[in-house]
Amino acid sequence: NAEAKAAADKVVAAAMKAIGETMEKEEQEQLQQQQQQQQKDEEDDSAADDTNDIKAHKRKERLEQNRISARESRKRKKTMIEELQRTVITLSRENKDLNERNETLRTQLMEIGTKYPNVVSLQAIISGTAAPVGGGDPLQMNAQQQQQQAQQQQQMAAMAFWQQQQQQLAAAAAASGASAAPAPAQS
Repeated sequence: NAEAKAAADKVVAAAMKAIGETMEKEEQEQLQQQQQQQQKDEEDDSAADDTNDIKAHKRKERLEQNRISARESRKRKKTMIEELQRTVITLSRENKDLNERNETLRTQLMEIGTKYPNVVSLQAIISGTAAPVGGGDPLQMNAQQQQQQAQQQQQMAAMAFWQQQQQQLAAAAAASGASAAPAPAQS
């Protein structure tokens, strides 16, 4: 819950930072445009006096356009912040619902674990890993079981072979008239 909230806060902070940077860039560009325009105006001011009235009028229009542009930029920023706030609220609610669902599932798993202790390890449930009893990946466990079965089959085959050898030695000893068979070497 705290991790999810921290992650959501990080997302919001990153988005807010990106918005702030975008707005700063827009304002810097507007400022540069204004400065460039002012430089042009200053250069044009050296022209004849009859053009000064036209330039003053153009300058007023430009300033008005800059005000309108700044107003729209602030409005966009406000809209983006409100949208981010709505997103944070939605994600927080979703996170809360998921945490509640997680807790419900853990409770159900605990009940199953107490009812069938050979199926699910209670320690695994408490730690949040919920691995089967015996631990490990079921595919890996299956491979281990197959390997153990193969080893058991090899041992049984070796035992059968050894018993067959013993019987053959006993039969050969009985046929040759010997009273006892030699003891086999054990490894």
